[in-house]
Formats: sequence, C-alpha cells, structure tokens
Amino acid sequence: MRVYTFGKNQYHESSDFFNENYPLGDLEKHVDAIIRCFTKRRLFRELLESYSQRNNLEGYILLHAHGLKKSKEWMFADGKRRYAIQNWIDHMDGQALAILLRCCNPKDYELHSEKSIIIHPRDSVNIIDLIRGNHLRIYTPKESYIEDNYYRLRKSTRTIARK
Repeated sequence: MRVYTFGKNQYHESSDFFNENYPLGDLEKHVDAIIRCFTKRRLFRELLESYSQRNNLEGYILLHAHGLKKSKEWMFADGKRRYAIQNWIDHMDGQALAILLRCCNPKDYELHSEKSIIIHPRDSVNIIDLIRGNHLRIYTPKESYIEDNYYRLRKSTRTIARK
C-alpha cells in the first residue's frame, strides 16, 4: 500500500494500481478529480460542509483498491494480502472529514464509523460510474445511511447544521 498526502487529503493506493512512472503532480490532480467525483452532488457537499463545521474535521482519505467478491465481509486486496475494509475504516476514523472508498462493493456491504463520514459504492464501480455520480452511498455517524433521495439528504443536512 502506498500512501500519499496532498494538503489535507490522503490517498491510499493498493500496490495493484501503483505505477512508479506516474508523475506525482499528475497524481495529485488525479486524486483531486476523484474526490470531486465523490462529492459532486450538491447535497453531499452541503452535508459534508455542515458536518465539517459541526465536528471540526477537514480533508478526505481516499482508498483505491480492488474490492473482493468471495468473502463474508467487504475486503480489499493489496497485492496478495487481504484486508477487511471495516477494520481499515476503524483505523482511519476521525483523521479526516470523510473516507472515500474507490473499491468495488459487489454485495452492497454496509459499513459504520464513529467520527468520519463514509462515501462508497453500492456495487461494482468504474471511473465512468464515479464521473456520473451513480452507485454511491453516504454514511453519516449517528445518522446511519442516508437514503439516496433529495428529501432525506436535505433533512440530514439541516439536522447536522442545527446540532
């Protein structure tokens, strides 16, 4: 696993995706673009902004790895090693405003956290799906999963802003 820090953002890249010839400046632009894909929905951004102000958290942690299909829990691969995504989240929780998972989730597993918001796919995902903004779920601590509809997202944003 390679870890890069760009300002307030961290990028965790599985060794399966590592390309030593990729220019670091271009990688930072790529990571920024992926974060924008995860946060492009206006209501996601509003929720993140309210949560950030209320909980004094900033930045994003992005995990880019292969999600695994043949397991009882959501796992990701880093080379030949396998890791439980929930354990990884537990380790990262509270270090950033949001944890973004660019990992396929073929069985629509659910996750939880105590401090950081989690945005992840609900199924197998590719870069085109992320650009379109489809297939993403958002988990907010103490609120649980926010269903993918305008009313529920708006209500959660207002609730967080009032706390």
